[in-house]
Amino acid sequence: ITEKRMQKAKALLTHTDLPIQIIAEQVGYNDLSAFSRRFSLYFGLSPRLFLR
Repeated sequence: ITEKRMQKAKALLTHTDLPIQIIAEQVGYNDLSAFSRRFSLYFGLSPRLFLR
């Protein structure tokens, strides 16, 4: 489940201009900090750094 959520989040970050909060909600995280921690553990970068 986590892999699917992270891959979807990565795709949304890459291909949309949606805010990170909205992307987090769309992949099942109501808490932005929880999403950021999981994304960082999975990809080695925070969602904000991934966007750069």
